[in-house]
Amino acid sequence: MNSKELEYIKENFFQEDLDLGVLFEMIEEVEGEDVEAQSSAKFSAARFYKTALKSFDAPTEQAGKIGTEERQNFQKYITRNVRGTTLAEKISSINAIVEGGVQGEPKISEIMGSLGAVKMLQQTLDDFNESTAGFLFEAFLSGLLQGTQVTDRVGGSLPIEDCMFFVDPKTGAGGQPVSLKLLSPKTRIEGSIPNLLAFFRRPEIAAVAEEKGIEYIVATKTVKNELDIYSFNIKPSNFFYWIEEKYFDFESYARSSEPDALLEQKSLEQVDSAKNDWETFFLQRAPMFGLDPAQVTFNYEWRSASRDWRKVVSPPSSSTSTRAAGQSVRRTAEIILSPLAKKKFESWRVSGLRVPSDTDHLETDRLEAEFMSEDPQVSMQAAKQLAIIGKNRLIAYFDSIEHVGETVREFAGHIQRWWALNKRGEQHVDSDVVASLQALLEDGSAESIIRWSETLASILTENQFDVHPVRVRSEGTIYGSINVNKQKIYRTLQQYSSQLAELCGPIYEELERLSGYINGYFLQNRVGDAFKAQATARGLAQYTDKLVEKTTDNT
Repeated sequence: MNSKELEYIKENFFQEDLDLGVLFEMIEEVEGEDVEAQSSAKFSAARFYKTALKSFDAPTEQAGKIGTEERQNFQKYITRNVRGTTLAEKISSINAIVEGGVQGEPKISEIMGSLGAVKMLQQTLDDFNESTAGFLFEAFLSGLLQGTQVTDRVGGSLPIEDCMFFVDPKTGAGGQPVSLKLLSPKTRIEGSIPNLLAFFRRPEIAAVAEEKGIEYIVATKTVKNELDIYSFNIKPSNFFYWIEEKYFDFESYARSSEPDALLEQKSLEQVDSAKNDWETFFLQRAPMFGLDPAQVTFNYEWRSASRDWRKVVSPPSSSTSTRAAGQSVRRTAEIILSPLAKKKFESWRVSGLRVPSDTDHLETDRLEAEFMSEDPQVSMQAAKQLAIIGKNRLIAYFDSIEHVGETVREFAGHIQRWWALNKRGEQHVDSDVVASLQALLEDGSAESIIRWSETLASILTENQFDVHPVRVRSEGTIYGSINVNKQKIYRTLQQYSSQLAELCGPIYEELERLSGYINGYFLQNRVGDAFKAQATARGLAQYTDKLVEKTTDNT
């Protein structure tokens, strides 16, 4: 509304001596009432996300440096409000807030700190790129776990560690060396062997190498926008558990029988339960593969979790070389064409698993009429094709569950982990050469570790090692999963709306409006925004007065 329009209103509806400024104030009083009414309207998770959580942006490298302003703010608003000391405890605390599993009513600071952390991760991963997002993830975890990023060369070599966690904030001493990997589920974990050996040759590291080692924390983003976080720790004593002999000039390859190098975060009961749940889910889906659930047997006689886990169940046979084989194929066809099998196939197609976009070749309708044909040859040919479809469905199903994440009960990692704890793992370390090398470590001194590292460096044949992601998921430590979906944040905010809507949400919304009006006045020359700012400030004062009253009542 411009000044000419206001003059018209003044001349036609008010007394002559009415000042335009007074008229502005009258209009703004009404607008102020509208602002207050809007603030007290139904709680909006989207508004709270945009206002109260506005400052929780993706971290920069400054969050990973002790003493910076961003790090100090991170410590105040995130670290101190997320309960726990270790990474596992921090993740559990965040999930308790997000899932509403907190005993009693959580503090607003805990709600905002936890959701602020999730929002920072969500924004880091929205435009997922393994290199740039990985660097920001390092800064995030450094801030969360009182650490610092490591970027400078050490002794002429690039450091193998990306961060040092749990550093004394006053002296900068101590800390757990960590290498962080933020990867896609199928990406192998890679590292430099020369830099790893140089790490163990550093005198200050060699002195605590067996106590701390180098921890590799691996985070993978799943299709459900969850961040699954695992870790494994490499020390001189378990070096060849993770690093294959093929990278060195040895003549023989063998396996170790010592699987105790791992610290397993899940209990044996939990691992057994997850494996049993996996089997139960498979049996429920068995008809879609043409398998009779009552006849399915599970095989765990593998040599490798990463290569052999699909042998857990045998696919249906399409061979008709004998009378018995032909009858078996016909039985497979009958099962796969049953209403139950069709129902299970359809439920898989629309599930949240990694189902291929094109499943037409897995359909059975086109063969049903041929199988019901009175011509034995036509019927048997259709039965063989149906058995092949059953086998292809099983392959597609296994593909769909291999990288879906820890929270999915059909995730292949559950049976891989059970196998790793109950059977022989993917180990390569039983040669006399390796045994003699590891004997150098028996006295546990820093000097022996340095000598061990120098010996290995002298017979190194390749510079880069890699670890299959299945090994990390099945044999490493599980820290937990964090749901970093924006809609999940909205749902969680709505869950705590009764707490947030009273004063917290309205105050942040009024601050956002006030800032917008002030910018409008100074940066966009919108004169009317001055009056809007005044009205909003009055509304903000009312809320802050209530805040003081509430604080006084609680003291």
